[in-house]
Amino acid sequence: MWTLPRLSWQTELSVAMWYATILKAQENDMMVVVGYDPASYELWYVAKPRPTCP
Repeated sequence: MWTLPRLSWQTELSVAMWYATILKAQENDMMVVVGYDPASYELWYVAKPRPTCP
């Protein structure tokens, strides 16, 4: 899921979807990559869950 900060990506629904994705990955022992701007901490994207490395 990609975000566009200028287009009001921070809706309650999008935050709830990202949170659910992260929780589901945790339940299934998977990882989720989260991209963000290190200067402002703006969220850029939350990737699909993927298996953790052995």
